[in-house]
Amino acid sequence: MKKLLTVMVSAALLSACTQEDQTQVTAQVNDVEKPTEVAQAVVEKNSGLLIENMNAEVRPGNDFNAYVNGGWMSTAEIAPDRASNTVGLDVHEEATANVRTIIEESAEGDFPHGSDEQKVGDLYASYMDMEKRNELGATPLQRDFQAIEALEDHTDLAVYWAEINKLGVSVPFTLGQYVDFKDPNTYMMYTYQGGLGLPDREYYCDDSERGLEIREKSDAHVEKMFELAGL
Repeated sequence: MKKLLTVMVSAALLSACTQEDQTQVTAQVNDVEKPTEVAQAVVEKNSGLLIENMNAEVRPGNDFNAYVNGGWMSTAEIAPDRASNTVGLDVHEEATANVRTIIEESAEGDFPHGSDEQKVGDLYASYMDMEKRNELGATPLQRDFQAIEALEDHTDLAVYWAEINKLGVSVPFTLGQYVDFKDPNTYMMYTYQGGLGLPDREYYCDDSERGLEIREKSDAHVEKMFELAGL
């Protein structure tokens, strides 16, 4: 058991260390009776691991997950608008906040015409200009309405779906190119259902009071969108 534990701990910790550190860390990992010292040794080798996310009081052989993640699990909070939380989600949220900062600084700065900052800033400013958007209403969509009205057969419809798919519209289905799931040396075209509006099938089949209420509000929303669009 001790040999297996040594292998597990070594694999996890050495992967975060440089080659020159590995010999010293291996020697300390071998002493599994002292998990606290092992964790500290890894941090001292600039591994990138956050020791505060660990619970070095737990022996890795008893509960390796608690040893590596126990500190984070005891302090991490699940936001009220989420069902779960992960370190990956925290990283995503931080990255999103950084991107927002970049966008806002691009919109506020005076950058040369044609620069990436100018393009991003102008796009963001136009999107946030609610007064202008309300003034325009559905006018910018008239070209799309006219294209839909001009469809005469299934061939026209297929061409139209292909055009809007390239713009990121994935309704009623999406089409994309990915690595072949059966052969990583080639690519394949894949298509799958893009949805109908509500998140998934069950929303349309749920006849409970809650389900009926959701569908009624969904119908009212669609009706309002048609009204605002002048359809």
